[in-house]
Amino acid sequence: NESFRNAFQLANLAIAEQSSWKSESNIFIWRPFQLAFILLVLESFREENSDSKKVADLLWFPTGGGKTEAYLCIISFLLFKSSFKSEEIDDPGTQVFIRYTLRLLTTQQFERATSLVLASDYIRKESKFCNKNSKPFSIGLWIGQYSSPNTRKKAMELLENEEIQTGDPRQINECPCCKSELFWEFKPEAPFSPTCRNKSCKVSGDLPIYTVDEDIYNVRPSIILGTTDKFIRILKVPNTNRLFYSSTGRNPELILQDELHLISGPLGSISGLFEAAIDMICSQKNPIKIIGSTATIKNANVQVKTLFDRELVQFPPQGISFDDSCFAVEDKNERGRLYIGVSTMGNSPQLALAGIVASVFHHAQIIYKEVEEEGELKKQAETYTTLVSYFNSLKELGGANVLYRDQVIEKLKSLAKDLNEEVNSIENICELTSQRSQQQINSFLESLKLTRGEEGVYDACLSTNMISVGVDVSRLGLMLINGQTKSKSEYIQASSRVGRKYPGIVISVFNASKVRDKSCYENFTDIHQNLYKDVEVTSLTPFSPECIKKALPSVLVTACRHLSEIALQSPDLSKFQETFEYVSSFLLKRCKRISPEHLSFLENKIKDFEADWLERKPKHYFRNIKNQGKSLLIDAEIVASSTKNFEEATCISNVRNVEAEAYIREVGNQRMRRRG
Repeated sequence: NESFRNAFQLANLAIAEQSSWKSESNIFIWRPFQLAFILLVLESFREENSDSKKVADLLWFPTGGGKTEAYLCIISFLLFKSSFKSEEIDDPGTQVFIRYTLRLLTTQQFERATSLVLASDYIRKESKFCNKNSKPFSIGLWIGQYSSPNTRKKAMELLENEEIQTGDPRQINECPCCKSELFWEFKPEAPFSPTCRNKSCKVSGDLPIYTVDEDIYNVRPSIILGTTDKFIRILKVPNTNRLFYSSTGRNPELILQDELHLISGPLGSISGLFEAAIDMICSQKNPIKIIGSTATIKNANVQVKTLFDRELVQFPPQGISFDDSCFAVEDKNERGRLYIGVSTMGNSPQLALAGIVASVFHHAQIIYKEVEEEGELKKQAETYTTLVSYFNSLKELGGANVLYRDQVIEKLKSLAKDLNEEVNSIENICELTSQRSQQQINSFLESLKLTRGEEGVYDACLSTNMISVGVDVSRLGLMLINGQTKSKSEYIQASSRVGRKYPGIVISVFNASKVRDKSCYENFTDIHQNLYKDVEVTSLTPFSPECIKKALPSVLVTACRHLSEIALQSPDLSKFQETFEYVSSFLLKRCKRISPEHLSFLENKIKDFEADWLERKPKHYFRNIKNQGKSLLIDAEIVASSTKNFEEATCISNVRNVEAEAYIREVGNQRMRRRG
């Protein structure tokens, strides 16, 4: 297939071009598993209605192995395949959805995907194979309003404010190609996007990068990166319909679910039910291809079947030996990450932590200073000079922040005096937690790349499980994990943040007063010799009765609105009854394949909701202050925070906070009678 070959060659060229833009650029060479996975997946796009699209492909490979480059090449291939025709004849619209569960992960991967899009578009303009009138390649960041604005008006208001706390639309400040500063300026009647003013840069000019929701709906970027929560917005925002249909009627071709193991528990259950609506919308003409990637998962075939209603092909397949999967061989002679276990036996947890932190930080600085010659050894020693500390909760992290600035400083002085060495002090500390704004997190990540001696380099980084996925700073080499993590997959993911370039050191501090920590300490060697073997099985139940009660109305309305032009604007069910019946039938068949024991419960709930919908004859979909007359749905948050009884069915606005909150109010001081 000539067009396939040309698209594949251009995609390889784009990956090589993007790689050459990196500060530490080397000649890019594919690893065998990457190339094999790419070729395995590309077959799915040979025909519009290929049977391979009905199978989900999962790329399972250890953290830092190169999964991102593999799926970025597949994405670039799809972009180039669409560029062989003019936009008027065949508008590809939005071709790829890349979904993440955490905003930190989304932001980090957005930078890498942006670099690929710019490299691909640069080649599109230069290549003789691409139609000069084809749609330019572009990318959109589709995340919450606290990270990027929903409207152009809001974006303008934010930019007029000198100190933007949340929602800064300027998500990228450095040109991926020439590394010069990007300028974000509003232009009338034009999407809000950055400009590279370096005339010698290959991508000089306005860059096709969009971060404002309103612009994303109008432009329909080739690739959209979004959080799982953001996709719930398609229920309430009619303009999101443009993302699922191009001007010539094409649907998206690929959904990429990165870090698949995170889609579990309540989040996974709600996502699994809502996934049925997205599958209906995207697969209206032809099935949409789904790819997943993860480094830590067990029983993946059940999870994929439950979440996506697809059979699974896991790559690389498990071989006879864990040490050799044909595509990856364990090198027993190469130095790997060093894990050290320390118990707090005989000390309080705080006192033990202060002593360990002080000792580790002091000796890391001394070793770095003692290596005089500039070379690989000096570079390796430098990776240990910033201490990354992982905590299981915000409460623990808050206490440690005070500890690092108080007791640890005193311990460092005492240690230097006892050893008759120079005093080293932890002065510059950053926090990677959910309490920090998107702008602060971006700033911290950039500063973590600074090496010792540069202005602004951090001595320590305190983090929660936010760091366990998405942080790819090759400079980091030393981590302290305070207490056993909640799961093995989280432990693997978190500890893999260090030692990307040089062998890393991970120190686990186990609280001797906790049974679980004590058990992990006593079985430390066995656990670390079988790390991936003991990964917990993920669980999600999208068709459980509780999940159906919470999310079914949202799923039914979402699917109807995006499958019918009438339903998109009007809640009059009598005008799109046929669409509702199709959606109901789709859900029932899906439930029968995934969870047949709940089929009758689902069928009854659908009938009850349909009867209520027809009886109410609502004038609006959602109840709010502006709408007069009957409404069909009301936000679950409003119901949870009110003592009133509402007639409307509840709808969800995200996949995380799905339980009602308990509010406490003070009723005044009342005397309590003493007994006895």
